[in-house]
Amino acid sequence: MKKILFVLATVTICIIMSVCCFAADVTLAGDGSAGNPYVISDRQGFDYFAQNYTEFSGKYVSLECDIMLNSKDCFELDQNGNVTGVVGTPSAWIPIGTASEPFSAYFNGNGNTIFGLYCDANTAGLFGYVRNAKISDLRVYTSYIKATSLGGILCASADGATQITDVVTSGFVTKNNTNTMATRLSGLVAVLYEDAKVTDSCAYATVVMPEVYVSYTGGLVADNMGTITGCGFDGNVVATTSQIAYAGGIAAHSTGSVSRCYATGSVSATSMGTQKETHLGGIVGAQENASITKCESDVALSVTNDTVSDSLSVIGGIAGYSQNSAVSNCKATRTILSDATY
Repeated sequence: MKKILFVLATVTICIIMSVCCFAADVTLAGDGSAGNPYVISDRQGFDYFAQNYTEFSGKYVSLECDIMLNSKDCFELDQNGNVTGVVGTPSAWIPIGTASEPFSAYFNGNGNTIFGLYCDANTAGLFGYVRNAKISDLRVYTSYIKATSLGGILCASADGATQITDVVTSGFVTKNNTNTMATRLSGLVAVLYEDAKVTDSCAYATVVMPEVYVSYTGGLVADNMGTITGCGFDGNVVATTSQIAYAGGIAAHSTGSVSRCYATGSVSATSMGTQKETHLGGIVGAQENASITKCESDVALSVTNDTVSDSLSVIGGIAGYSQNSAVSNCKATRTILSDATY
């Protein structure tokens, strides 16, 4: 009886949280300049900012408080407090920024935390599409992300001259049930484009890719075309593919640069069917015309193939597959386990 009452109470809390997410017409203090940014001082102000983000393009925004999107009771947690699932009906977050109207402001979190993010969408994250923006000094903890094509706890896509600095995330990232040909999932940013940068940031996450035709599963970034510097990942990356899988502690696939980064935890993949390829690396699963410099991996790597005929697995402590690319001043430890052919 006590267990039933607990579940009912949890569901009630989650429902209450969900009806409190609509922002009234509010006015934020400040004028949006660098010296006098718009100030978010409560949940109502944050909701207003999220729902009217295009009004803040090119402006400076300062978060001055912690924000709770869902209570802790809305999530399943393991013995270490890591998110493994959801309970009841959490308030579903709509990512800030679309492909046609990306987020383009300068957002300073001032070390504050956004807690309890739950997002189930085609492109999922706190932010969706980000372009020519700055996001800094922010914590996004106890998150649960389900995406169809692009999913990252902070954002799905970052392009233009976007700079992401001193952001820390934690949570669980996975794919929803909608079948797709290719999916990119990560603990921070799903896709980082050419001129975008991630600096001094970290993800504590479990990133799980169910079976998909082509999968990009990264601890920090799924598909890196930009610059990643001074970042870290601590957690588990799990990929399943019927054709091609890229998986890595920092990035699944990279045509950009990765430097002064570390990864710890595990990266594993399971390949289903025949004529498949798996690329696993402690730092990067596969890199092409790219570089990895001064990085350290303490990641357990493993590959399992349901059949070994017509299969190819490329595994490396730093990088799995590397073409026209450089790896320098790096260190890798831990064990590589595989039943695959090379």
